[in-house]
Amino acid sequence: MAEGLVNLISKVPEKERKLTFLFNGTSSKGTDASGYYSQKWKHIGKTIFGSYDYNGAYDPSNTGLSAIPQMKRFAIRPKIFLYVDEQNMGWFGINTIYEDRLDGDMQVISGHTDNVHQYFERNKTFRFSAQLSFTYNIDEESKVNLKNTIGYFDWDLSGPGLDFKGSQLSSYFEVNYVRNGEKAFCVGGANLITDYFAADPPQNNLKYNQTTIGVFVQNTYKVNNWFSVESGLRLDINKPAPAGSTSGLFLLPRINALFKITE
Repeated sequence: MAEGLVNLISKVPEKERKLTFLFNGTSSKGTDASGYYSQKWKHIGKTIFGSYDYNGAYDPSNTGLSAIPQMKRFAIRPKIFLYVDEQNMGWFGINTIYEDRLDGDMQVISGHTDNVHQYFERNKTFRFSAQLSFTYNIDEESKVNLKNTIGYFDWDLSGPGLDFKGSQLSSYFEVNYVRNGEKAFCVGGANLITDYFAADPPQNNLKYNQTTIGVFVQNTYKVNNWFSVESGLRLDINKPAPAGSTSGLFLLPRINALFKITE
């Protein structure tokens, strides 16, 4: 298969149906299998990517400790594309990844723990995210974009004398207006960012909950073929506000000069 993993995830469906499978194996006890399917109809399209990865614990230097952990990972990423008309289009996607890693003493990993061989570190993680993007083309020069993503992360870390469990829920929402004229390119919009984290006792003091509301505007003016001026302004309000006179309010202006030396 010519396409790499990143290309498969970012590809959009075409009228011709595609179904691809890939299998790999390594000399370090690793193997993986993945599949990709896509198809587009008049007003709707879809892509589905799924993969399974396995790696056995590997100790190439015979030190008794794993250089590569025992690992199992499963991922699935379906995405739906909507083509309402020439002016309205968007997509919605889901990403799900589960991973289980076991590292440490090779004898413990193989299930033969005794009074001497006890060291291990186990990481179990679960990631889930949903993304939404929608674009309304007003005319050839201007459009409105809406973007949203919600992510959940769960982490379970264990070992001798170690036990940590925590989860994070975060989100990002943005709406913007873009105009790309002959002389000027401008974009303005607003966004909302949330981030919540909680851990089980005794690490529950790590808990936090943050929200950022922002508005922004940016303009790039092309003076001539070799010189442009880029200016922008951003205002963020952070809650809870950090200690200080700013009280969580941040005003961020910027201006740049862009020179094109050669064609």
